[in-house]
Amino acid sequence: MKFKTKLYHIIARVFPAKFRHDFKQLMVYAGEQSDSDVYLGSNFLLGFLVFVMVSVLPFALQKGFVLNYFLCGVLAFFLTGIFAYLLIYFKVEDRTRRVEDSLPDALQLVSANIRAGMTPYQALKRSARKEFGPLEEEINSAASKALGTESFSEALLGMSKKIKSEVLERSVSLFNAALKAGGKLATLLEELAKDIEENRALKKELVTGTRMYSAFILFTIVIATPLLLAVSIQFVDIMNTMQSQSGISDAGSEFGLGLSSGKMEITSDFLAKVSIVMIIITGLLASALLGTVAEGKPMFGLRYAPFILGGSLIAFFVCRYLIASFFGGIM
Repeated sequence: MKFKTKLYHIIARVFPAKFRHDFKQLMVYAGEQSDSDVYLGSNFLLGFLVFVMVSVLPFALQKGFVLNYFLCGVLAFFLTGIFAYLLIYFKVEDRTRRVEDSLPDALQLVSANIRAGMTPYQALKRSARKEFGPLEEEINSAASKALGTESFSEALLGMSKKIKSEVLERSVSLFNAALKAGGKLATLLEELAKDIEENRALKKELVTGTRMYSAFILFTIVIATPLLLAVSIQFVDIMNTMQSQSGISDAGSEFGLGLSSGKMEITSDFLAKVSIVMIIITGLLASALLGTVAEGKPMFGLRYAPFILGGSLIAFFVCRYLIASFFGGIM
């Protein structure tokens, strides 16, 4: 195990130092206890093994070196790394969301405990509830540190260093400032909880107001785009069929007999490949746009990408089959 850990640490050095530092902090935000360098090194090695397997596959099939397999291997390598990064990123976002959802209730509970005569430390410690999820863990951790070497203020501020949430950071800062100033702490916490709830309600209203735009984007990407691409491919097939049956492509181009007399240089197979690439690119861009509309974060929308890409590709092949069957029956 020590050899594997050391190997992963060595492999992780291929990444820039700044990226490793930022990713280490991201692991902290995600609540992961494992070593960030081990995670990076193991996933880099996994991606490299996938690249080797895909690249060597043509040799196993006795086809020699095939460029397409090599490119697929490179793509698989990058996809493995992207998936590993997104896994941690979505854990961070999920943890942040759970904390911000439970924060108003926790603040109100702390306020009620203070009104009951408890000290701020006791009020915070007694407010830890299992239903608060990650917030309960951080409250218990802060309470434990306050009994050790750190002061209560330092332990309180340390909560925002383990959870990526601006709402929690502002709340903790106000709590700490009120402790030092000696004001009406219970009233401040109640007003803070109400303010967070109002902001959440306003955000939900904004998301609800943009659902029609999101539905239009989904319809365009999942239905309209695959349908139009399938129609364009069928048009190319019809033109090629008409030219091959008429036999006037060469003569027509000499005497200028119209649009259908020119020789078609684009084949349906080439257009199908281009269409698949276009669907993938537009699907990824649409996912990022949906994430921006819903949460203000483009990367957040990548969790919708598998469903959007899968639905678009299925719609494309289904539309292409139906259109080809319809025109094949007519002709």
